[in-house]
Amino acid sequence: HVPYRNSILTSVLRDSLGGNCRTIMVGTSATEDSNLEESISTCRFAQRVACIKNNAVVNEELDPALMIRRLKKEVSQLKDELTMMSGGGEEEQEPTEADLDECRKLVTTYLEEPDPEAPFTCGSMQRLRKSFDILRQVYWERDASGEV
Repeated sequence: HVPYRNSILTSVLRDSLGGNCRTIMVGTSATEDSNLEESISTCRFAQRVACIKNNAVVNEELDPALMIRRLKKEVSQLKDELTMMSGGGEEEQEPTEADLDECRKLVTTYLEEPDPEAPFTCGSMQRLRKSFDILRQVYWERDASGEV
């Protein structure tokens, strides 16, 4: 419930009085006897408007190009995840040295990434397993050298 009366003025100011805006109420009154009723009415209205509490929040504009990049990145991650979860149609075979080097590079890049929300995308379940093996090796090497 918004504590103000229905009038043309409040209809015009509806978004400002009860919306997401900062609003200042300025009431004017006249000292003549003929305007006494209108002045009292204005003061009462201003008093009721002063009781309205708004939580103004800054409206955020999204850059369309940034949103498109973000959504494309998400689609790519979801496709990779789907490929990985479905097995990727790959046969279990020993990874080549190039595959292991790629996994090492992925793990190193992931560990050096300062963003805690950074995704780890390796592309297949086999590469994920090898990446975890490499991650375990890196952990034990750092633990043995006292870097952890």
